[in-house]
Amino acid sequence: MNHIIITGPTKGIGYHLAKKLADRGTVLHLVARSEMDDLKDELAREGGEVYAYRADLTQTENIGILMDRIFGRIKPGDTRKVVLISNAGTLSPMGPLGKYDIADYRTNLELNFVAPALLSHAFVQHLNRFDCDKRIIYISSGAANHPYPGWSHYCSTKAGTDMLMKCIAVEQDDLESPVQVMAYNPGRTETDMQAEIRKQKYEDFPAVESFIRAKEKGNLNPPADVAAHIAGFVTSDRFPVGEIVKFNPA
Repeated sequence: MNHIIITGPTKGIGYHLAKKLADRGTVLHLVARSEMDDLKDELAREGGEVYAYRADLTQTENIGILMDRIFGRIKPGDTRKVVLISNAGTLSPMGPLGKYDIADYRTNLELNFVAPALLSHAFVQHLNRFDCDKRIIYISSGAANHPYPGWSHYCSTKAGTDMLMKCIAVEQDDLESPVQVMAYNPGRTETDMQAEIRKQKYEDFPAVESFIRAKEKGNLNPPADVAAHIAGFVTSDRFPVGEIVKFNPA
């Protein structure tokens, strides 16, 4: 049996990943703040076994309990592969450092970096006793390498997650049954996050016109195509350990 944990599965790339990966040989473990009854029913029709965990990942003190619940359903004897896809993230609040409430800024840091780091920590801990295929995929961003004004939190947390991935890769390299890790940069993809960006005021995000033009010119990636590409790294034997892979529509 294959087990796939997806954070942020209710919309955008996460939703299309869940749809793509739902099949009879896979158990999906979906983590989101909202109710997922309709999504569970939809995925069940695809043939997948689905468990939904309603959790706010900004409440990072509860991540250990969440992962204990998930791994309570994953048994070493009948498990071939376990994958964590760290997809949940946010851009809010956008604007220059020092403008908004410190609690809002902290929420962004918690969801975009602290939560993926703690999920990974618990993932590695639980899988120490497993001899199976183990993979982590982080959804990264070009913002990890581009210092956009107004995105100090988002750019820095994505850069931090990329480095987290690289550190895990070298730590696991010599182990007999390693956790394999990679990051995936989807590029500008037509999601709710992109719609949010296009609504921003210039003073909060000076690069907003670039994102508006990308939409007008049809230069945004379809989330279903991006999800299909990511799913290939979940299911195939090839896995680019320690690499940051970018979506290429060609």
